Amino acid sequence: MNEKLFTLLQDPDPAWRRRAIIALARSGDVDALRPLAEIVMNDPVPELRELARKAGRHIRRQIDAAASGEPTLIEEIAPTTKAVMQSDDADGDVFIMPANWYLASSERPIQKARWHYSRALDLHLEDRNKRASKELSKALRLDPTMGEETPVANFAALVTGLPRTQALEVLAKRGTSSQRTGRFMKLLAFGLVIFVLALIGGLAFTLLSSGTVERYVTVNRQVQAEAQAEHITASLGSTEYQVIVPAAEAPDGGWRVLVLLHGYGGQAADVLPLFEDVALGEGVLLIAPTIGEYPFPYDRSANRLNEILVQVALEQPFDERGVVLYGFSSGGDVATQYARDYPEQTAGVIASGAPEVGVPSSSSAVQYAVIYGEDDELQDYNQNFVTELRDNNQLFAYEVVPDIGHVPTPRDVLLTFELLQSVYTR
Repeated sequence: MNEKLFTLLQDPDPAWRRRAIIALARSGDVDALRPLAEIVMNDPVPELRELARKAGRHIRRQIDAAASGEPTLIEEIAPTTKAVMQSDDADGDVFIMPANWYLASSERPIQKARWHYSRALDLHLEDRNKRASKELSKALRLDPTMGEETPVANFAALVTGLPRTQALEVLAKRGTSSQRTGRFMKLLAFGLVIFVLALIGGLAFTLLSSGTVERYVTVNRQVQAEAQAEHITASLGSTEYQVIVPAAEAPDGGWRVLVLLHGYGGQAADVLPLFEDVALGEGVLLIAPTIGEYPFPYDRSANRLNEILVQVALEQPFDERGVVLYGFSSGGDVATQYARDYPEQTAGVIASGAPEVGVPSSSSAVQYAVIYGEDDELQDYNQNFVTELRDNNQLFAYEVVPDIGHVPTPRDVLLTFELLQSVYTR
């Protein structure tokens, strides 16, 4: 049992209780069921009571998969009649569904929609957003009025990474066009033949006269340069990390370095694709560790990150002004903790959707950028941090992205390289 997490369940700060609930859900520890049940019954925050309920259900499902099926604490708290429903997804998972969905035919679609929505929430808790979006799409097609509910709309934006209105439209339309596909494909094939015949007649002249061939050669050279970048996978103990070194020689003053820290329970691959193309174009060395659930307290993760940076620096020269760290969600917490513990080795920090932050010394020269989605509930917890940074002239930027929840955005990438350009030209 993790006594520290159980203690955090009683913390007066809802953000810490939320973090502890998620960590216990991921642990799969049967001993976590009773403390989570107490949160379900007693926590003053409705959102945390619901999160604890889902966490308990997630743990119970893990236990059921390996045990004999005897009742567990979560059933004693909220007993329900169960029925088995076979998923139509490719992996053929069998889910447990409340039996009372199969009632009057007029009520059945709404009940099924609620079940698919609940299933989507569970999958999101397991970081299976692709599957979660499928379940949410089924729910919205069964009961389109669900999209009018703010929690549902926010969740749609979260799992798709799109603004709420667009996310609901995409999910509601998914799978509805298959009946028209056959006729459309026939017309498309006929039109394509006509188009290709016309295209062949004028393509050569157009390419030569417009300079397209020359531009293609230029772009192709850029692509080849990116392909020549060195991709390194290494590890320090049990912690794996990725290093991407630009194809060019290291500058005389050493590489400008961008460290990417994923969210809680994630991996390097969650953030690398967002930044890789721009970083290679700018000649920036990337380092992205996979730390998973970030050992608590965060100074442990910061220390492990420093050990990784020291190991990479033995092979690649770093700019003496320090590294820039981007962290999403809990990765933002670790990034600010690193900057507080190692200010001389840090040039800048971008904290995106960070639940908690390490407050720097007022004398620190590190520059900070803080960014949240407009619908990210976590932004309310860190206003004092933003105010303190502003008062100490350490705040490079504070931005709220409209109509976005707790997800990375393209603006994260742009703001990161704006800060990087600023700190490396001082």
